[in-house]
Amino acid sequence: MSEPYGYDLLAEAIITQATEDYRDKLKALIQSNGKLKKLEEDLDRLYEQVSIFERKIARAKEQINNINADIYSLEDFFYGEWGGLLSRGVDLDYVVKKIRSEVII
Repeated sequence: MSEPYGYDLLAEAIITQATEDYRDKLKALIQSNGKLKKLEEDLDRLYEQVSIFERKIARAKEQINNINADIYSLEDFFYGEWGGLLSRGVDLDYVVKKIRSEVII
């Protein structure tokens, strides 16, 4: 066998380097795909948590709306005809303001 020429050595080195690069890139791709899958799974879990919190927020807002409706209904009673008739001269405006000052600091 004859000694390889410089061109043959260069060609062999290029092919060797390309195969090493290819192997490294495939490994990097597999690693990156694994990281991406984990990130997507984490994101799905976060979306589930967001959905849970959105439902909790909606329930809290509904509860607040219901409480406000009850407060308005009671205030309508106090300031309405029935409150006036049943209070027997008690200043219900004073009573409402007094209760508010006790509760709302």
